[in-house]
Amino acid sequence: MPTKPRILVAAIARLGGDIRTGKGGHRVVVYRDRKASIPFHGKGFELSDRLVDKILKDLTLSRKDVGLD
Repeated sequence: MPTKPRILVAAIARLGGDIRTGKGGHRVVVYRDRKASIPFHGKGFELSDRLVDKILKDLTLSRKDVGLD
């Protein structure tokens, strides 16, 4: 199920992730010295399941950790 970027960012922020502004409408999330870039491309934009899984893997998190299971 596609996920809105703001929902993913908010869930990571609740876990203590640091959200920074990146290039080209992206956000850079730093969680426990690991970084991942999350694209924000407009109001209706959603992240695919594969991209969400890759972002979470880069941050060593699971869907269950962020409440997306």
